[in-house]
Amino acid sequence: MRRFFQWLFMTWPGRGLLALALTLTQYRVFASRTVRMMRFDLFRLRARAATGGRVLIPAHSKLHLGCGSKNPAGWVNADVVDAPVLVDLLAPLPWPDASFQAVVSEHVVEHLELRSELLSLLREIRRVCREGAEVWLSCPSLAAACRAYDEDRAAALLAQRKAKSDRWSSISWIDEMPTQQWINEMFHQAGDHRNLFDFDLLAWALGKAGFGQVVEHPESAIGERFEDFPARRDQLGCITVCAIAV
Repeated sequence: MRRFFQWLFMTWPGRGLLALALTLTQYRVFASRTVRMMRFDLFRLRARAATGGRVLIPAHSKLHLGCGSKNPAGWVNADVVDAPVLVDLLAPLPWPDASFQAVVSEHVVEHLELRSELLSLLREIRRVCREGAEVWLSCPSLAAACRAYDEDRAAALLAQRKAKSDRWSSISWIDEMPTQQWINEMFHQAGDHRNLFDFDLLAWALGKAGFGQVVEHPESAIGERFEDFPARRDQLGCITVCAIAV
């Protein structure tokens, strides 16, 4: 049985079969949002199976957590799926205490429930950080969403996303709707987002986890601080902060 689950989670044929089974259920049993949530939890199981409870010794002192398709050299690039290092963000991180001097995590925190998930992850990040380490977080901005509604019903935010043609095609359906629907998309992203943050809320969460000296920056500051780190170029609707492990 154990070998079967290893095959199911860790091989391409097994994962393909599992993905097909989940996709088919949405037509007879589950809604598509439920299927996405189940698929995410299966990715988490796969990530835990990949480490097998082992402690990983990082090859670099900088951690890119939630890397997605961006894998800059000189960083430990980790995510729940399709990453060089697979990690379950809702479980203890697989590295020893005080492993990293810098952590960057872009557009991850908004996917986690604040009390039961995000605070636990931030405490784990603090555990694997050295004293004085920098932690950079970015995510959709609650303040920007509120301002955008008042100013122009989010027309400028929507135009910014359209300008990023590589990320526009999947949500081009929004052209059929009033521009303020983009604010709902920021808040919910089809159920994937749990929270938006402003500075005070991020600073509070980081403080609870053992970080201090929280400062807000433009998104470009990450690339200025780390020249080898790729820029996202979506500051208009986002907030970026840096905190220090204390």
